[in-house]
Amino acid sequence: PFQRNRYWLKPATRSTDTGLASAGLTTAHHPLLTAVIELPDGKGHLFTGRLSADDPAWTSEHEIYGAPVLPGTAFVDLLLHAATQVGCNRIDELTHHAFLAIPEQGALQLRLVIEPADGTGRAAFAVYTRPDDTTTAPAWTCHASGSLVTAPEADGESLTAWPPADATPVELSDFYAHFIERGYHYGPLFQGLRSAWRGADAVYAEIALPDGFEPGEYGIHPALLDAALHPGALVPRTGPDGERVVEATGHVRLPFSWSGVALHATGATRLRIRVSEPTPGTVTMAVADAAGAPVMTIGALTMREVDPSRLAEARSALSGAAPLYRVDWQEQDLAGRGPATGSWVLLGDAAVAVALRAAGLDCVRHLDLTVPEGEEIERTHALAAGALAALQDVLADEALADARVLVVLPPETDSPAVGVLVGLVRSAQAEHPDRIVLVHQDGSEASGAALPLALGTGEPEVALSEGTLTVPRLARVVTPDTTTDTPTAVTLDPNGTVLITGGTGTLGSLLAQHLVTTHGIRHL
Repeated sequence: PFQRNRYWLKPATRSTDTGLASAGLTTAHHPLLTAVIELPDGKGHLFTGRLSADDPAWTSEHEIYGAPVLPGTAFVDLLLHAATQVGCNRIDELTHHAFLAIPEQGALQLRLVIEPADGTGRAAFAVYTRPDDTTTAPAWTCHASGSLVTAPEADGESLTAWPPADATPVELSDFYAHFIERGYHYGPLFQGLRSAWRGADAVYAEIALPDGFEPGEYGIHPALLDAALHPGALVPRTGPDGERVVEATGHVRLPFSWSGVALHATGATRLRIRVSEPTPGTVTMAVADAAGAPVMTIGALTMREVDPSRLAEARSALSGAAPLYRVDWQEQDLAGRGPATGSWVLLGDAAVAVALRAAGLDCVRHLDLTVPEGEEIERTHALAAGALAALQDVLADEALADARVLVVLPPETDSPAVGVLVGLVRSAQAEHPDRIVLVHQDGSEASGAALPLALGTGEPEVALSEGTLTVPRLARVVTPDTTTDTPTAVTLDPNGTVLITGGTGTLGSLLAQHLVTTHGIRHL
């Protein structure tokens, strides 16, 4: 349920920051844009802003597949506003590249870069965000790009004959219920469709903001414009047999590209809409106010179906907020540590059992763990089968229910057989938390002496090299930029080969799909 929050009766607007001028910035005078700066040497303009879960607050009413997403109409409004500040008056082209998911916590830095106009009068632009976390310097994500243009002023289309005489009313009682079934989750602010009529080649509709809500500094409020797109679901389309049908079910369709978008008037709270689909998948729209006077023209708008996984990915990644991680072995100090206590069952070399007993540990049973001779595949199968049988026997033995299991790996850590053994033990650890300890070791005398202290740390997995203890921790994956020493996102060569171990499992399959669809990898 949506409450009548503060932004319902009085939209939140930013006060002018008196420090902007001293920083060489100018107030942008838009709810989503804080400041603008003219770049040196005629390089264009840079607009800045900031987005969060409560600013603008209305984004909580626009969810797609459960993810709060900045609507494409918000891009349109901020671009039309920025266009007026750089001498343009129309969006020539706008293409959406990546969903702008709103984070549940924290904020996103927003950047709009507008280049100077070229010889044809078009000024290229791009819209970026990144998490508001300067300590990790996450990469920028480009959400949209295109061009602005200065075109001869046009009056737009009036919609004064209302409703058209040849149009028939459309029943809307369950209109938004169908939207919810398809993955849209709109609050009252976005449920603006009030009435609709269907003509021979177009749909006509009335759109309104909730009573008492004002658009504030928006040229056209994104929620109002977004609702103006909803009647597109009622436009008759050609079915597979050539018959005219009306889209009533299917997946979520969101704006993909816009062209020829111009704003003729601001401040509207109610709209009249005429929308038609001259070509499959692309609509053209005339937007007028409650009296029929022109408000906006949309020359062409192409909608595309949305894959739910892309929205989930956008929300979890949050434009770099959830980076790649790797296992980083970090050194731990054993000074002042006490040895392990309790009873232990050792799966490993017999010499380790002797050393543990000599150090005073209660090693109640020892099971041998050696890598057999032979071909690599046979050795791997034999080691895995033997280790599995040993673990199952120990874990099923009620007499050993209070004993912890210690698995000490052979020193040949680069062996595929040992690698399989590590995966097996980690799976067993997941099924029996706090029961099994996995030890990587180099077989040195110093490491053997340090083993009782390493076990006393309570870590589920440790490594010992010449008596030095390291434990696995997650660390962000970054590669240094050799020119700036700034961490940058890892890139993958689409022509290279990626090897996925465990690639036929659930997670491996998802990773494989991600590598193909997101990174363009062709050899897996």
